Amino acid sequence: MTVINRTMPLPSSVEYVLSKLKENGYQAYVVGGAVRDFLMGKTPHDYDLTSDALPSQISDVFKDFYRSEERRVGKE
Repeated sequence: MTVINRTMPLPSSVEYVLSKLKENGYQAYVVGGAVRDFLMGKTPHDYDLTSDALPSQISDVFKDFYRSEERRVGKE
């Protein structure tokens, strides 16, 4: 098995979501096409995350945020 040890640069918004989930005791990871693109030397244009937090737990972590018409997360 080949192990690749590189650090994937992430937008601050993705770093924020990952850190908020981890601060609240959940695991969270970048997955999918962003990882593939990074490994292929391309710049990812969107990021998929996975977590062991349930949807209701994610809602609790981000209760101070709302979903706008543009589908971005923002603070009220």
